[in-house]
Amino acid sequence: MRIGIVAPEFPPDIGGVETYGYEFTLELARRGHEVIVFTCPHASGEASGCGFEVLPLLKVERAADKALLRKYPMEVWHVMNAAYAWMALETRPVVVSVHGNDFINPYLLARVPCWRHLPYFWRFESQLRPLGAMLRRRSARRDMWGGLANASQVVANSEFTKSVLLQYVPICASNTSVGYVGVNDDFFRVRRHDRRTNGFKTLITVCRLIERRKNVDKTLRALAQLK
Repeated sequence: MRIGIVAPEFPPDIGGVETYGYEFTLELARRGHEVIVFTCPHASGEASGCGFEVLPLLKVERAADKALLRKYPMEVWHVMNAAYAWMALETRPVVVSVHGNDFINPYLLARVPCWRHLPYFWRFESQLRPLGAMLRRRSARRDMWGGLANASQVVANSEFTKSVLLQYVPICASNTSVGYVGVNDDFFRVRRHDRRTNGFKTLITVCRLIERRKNVDKTLRALAQLK
């Protein structure tokens, strides 16, 4: 099967969404599918030698990316960020993976007001910038909600993420499932420094504590109950 992966966040950048996209794509390639990843350009170069092709061509702008992706016919598209859910309004089948902040507080806004291309409007660009940002966010959200509702399948990374998504888009209840995020074996091959722990295990988490959704407090309470 010929599968197009739309992943604006992808290695060599580091992060949870990047790792998810990479691992998902790697598994599809391992199963024999022809996979092409569309991502944003990275200054340090692109991931290679993984059994799939990477095209760093995304502009994070709907009109430009729509024209780009139209040139590459696929049997199925898989979008790795809710901001690109608008693709489900343009073609099918489209699968959308969601993670949390990508739909709760979108940070990729794939639509830009086009008045800068109109005669004389460029003169007022600085004054119109705040209005443009507001319209950009509003139109991007509208496209995102519509795309999620129209997607062939929405994959949430946890039961909690699914429950939050359905608060925003209840109509997605029929097309949303949970793809539990796993941990690659490579994470267990990291060399550990010798240290005296007196028999105790050391657990480390790296996240933004300001976000209650990370549930660090619940994890600590759960660990406290272990013998």
